[in-house]
Amino acid sequence: MLAVASLALSAAAQAQSLWQGATPTYETNTNWLPPTTPPSPPIGPGQLAVFDTGPASTTINVTGSSIAPDSWTFNAGAQSYTISGGAVNFSLAGPLGGIIDNANVGQTISIANNIGESVAGVQVQLLGASTLILSGTNSYTGGTTICSCATLQLGDATHTASIVGNVTNFGAFNIVNANTGGITAITNDLEGFALFAGLTTFLNATSAGTMTITNRNGGETDFGLLGGTDTASAGNAVIVNRLGG
Repeated sequence: MLAVASLALSAAAQAQSLWQGATPTYETNTNWLPPTTPPSPPIGPGQLAVFDTGPASTTINVTGSSIAPDSWTFNAGAQSYTISGGAVNFSLAGPLGGIIDNANVGQTISIANNIGESVAGVQVQLLGASTLILSGTNSYTGGTTICSCATLQLGDATHTASIVGNVTNFGAFNIVNANTGGITAITNDLEGFALFAGLTTFLNATSAGTMTITNRNGGETDFGLLGGTDTASAGNAVIVNRLGG
């Protein structure tokens, strides 16, 4: 049993590829460490892409129409990245698949690709004190988790973004420019002994539609900014405030 486990761990380690791109092209074999023969950048099931500090291009482009790795992990020391191009349909559900953002304070990971899944239950997790910007049409179904130290921005000035399913927010969730029709629920809550609970802010005339929003333990939802003239709206959402929410 130990031998089998050892082989499994070894295989998992070999499947990890570290981005070291001298050029922005995601599919270029020599942009990954270690390069493999035949060329096999992390584009399919069983392959994991890891992003860290330089020297590497901070701009990455998926040139194919779609790829399907198990996960993209941004390490705690990761620099800021801007990623665009073809769809990313992750192949591993649960907490070890999808997007795992451990990047630290001051770093921004901006992903314009459409994030989907080839198996149901793919997640996006913000676990480090960075900002993740999703500006594509995203269809992963395993939910989104934002730690107390992180910020998720949905959409930007020129892109209307979307996600589906449930959002568990212990940090900051800024809905800048988005179609929120696919979001089932947002829960703004306090994580452990954090100083502040989760805050969701709807901006730029976005609407909460028909989702359910729960504010707990000081969690908060704002529509527009205090003193501003934004027409962001609660729509027909069900909003539940409890335990100081």
